[in-house]
Amino acid sequence: KELTKSYNSIEPINQALVMKIVQNEFQKPYYEVFKEFELKPFASASLGQVHRAKTFDGESVAVKIQYPSIDKTIKSDINLIRKLIPLKRNISDIIDEIEDKLYDEIDYKKEALNTKWAYKNFQTENSLVPKVNDKYSTRHILTTGYIEGVDLFSWLKTNPTKKQKELVANEIFHIFIKSIFELKQIQADPNPANYLITKENKVSLIDFGCVKKFDEDFIAEFINIMKIYTLDDREKIL
Repeated sequence: KELTKSYNSIEPINQALVMKIVQNEFQKPYYEVFKEFELKPFASASLGQVHRAKTFDGESVAVKIQYPSIDKTIKSDINLIRKLIPLKRNISDIIDEIEDKLYDEIDYKKEALNTKWAYKNFQTENSLVPKVNDKYSTRHILTTGYIEGVDLFSWLKTNPTKKQKELVANEIFHIFIKSIFELKQIQADPNPANYLITKENKVSLIDFGCVKKFDEDFIAEFINIMKIYTLDDREKIL
């Protein structure tokens, strides 16, 4: 109940606060930073909200602004979890990693690097990633190119053809397999809102705040455990 109360208290940033945040990050008012800027967000992120804008170079961009003081919310909630849940070793390790990843997610400079990694590896015939605009990005604001598309669930409601669904499904599958076995790094928040489908049925990956890297030993064990799961051998799984 306490955790629910904490996250329910996080409200969208009002327009006056949006203006103040941009002013603080760039040391000048939003209308001097961007040629056009929509103060009303068009989308929400897990720890912030996203605004459409246009740079003075004429580029259409998506500007993600972090919720103020979200770091304090994370700290208090993690502390609460540690008090409420009897932490055996394996659970404690998981909570430690969750905490680390949450703090990674509020460092937009790290997310910018992750997004550049994805842009380098997934800009293909059937997939794309928005390009980071460093000039308009800070630790609390991340600006990327704007990609027109709808999230995966909304796209499915448009009744795409079987061929279109197969094309999209295959692309998501190949992205996942390439990430694990070739790149050894994945976008670790693969919820449907982080896949935008364009009019051309391309898959656009967005939101790289949470990324996980693997070593060779993990990959080998990952292959083994998939085989063990098919045998439904609980002892070997554990």
